[in-house]
Amino acid sequence: MEERITYDIPPEFTDEEKWLKFFSTKQAKVFLATGMITVALSKICGIFGNAAVGAVTGIFFMTVCLVLVSIPIPVENYLKGGGLTLDIVLARRYIRWRNKGIYVLGYHDYADEEEKPWDFQQK
Repeated sequence: MEERITYDIPPEFTDEEKWLKFFSTKQAKVFLATGMITVALSKICGIFGNAAVGAVTGIFFMTVCLVLVSIPIPVENYLKGGGLTLDIVLARRYIRWRNKGIYVLGYHDYADEEEKPWDFQQK
C-alpha cells in the first residue's frame, strides 16, 4: 500500500497570480469589497442629500484598506514579520494580544491544587 506524505505549507508561500501585473488576488478582493461599501455609503448619504460625503468617506476607507493589504514589511525586519503585508502582521498581533498568556510546561499535571511547588500563597 502506498503511503501518502503531506506537508504543511506556511501562509507566507503562496502562488498568487497578479492581475493586470499590479494587483494580487487578495488586493483585488479588498478593492471590490471596499468599492461596494463606497457605493453603498454614497447611496445611503444620497438619500439625505449628501452623496459626496458618503463617497469621500468610502474612498478614505478604501485607501486605508488597500494600503494595509498592499504594503509589505521589509524582509530585513524578519523578527517583526518581514515580507508579510501589514494586514497579516496586525491580525497576528491582535490575536496574540487577545489570547495572551504564559504557558508553563506541566502546569496542569498535578491533580491536587495543594501539590503545586511553585504556589507561594499563604495558606
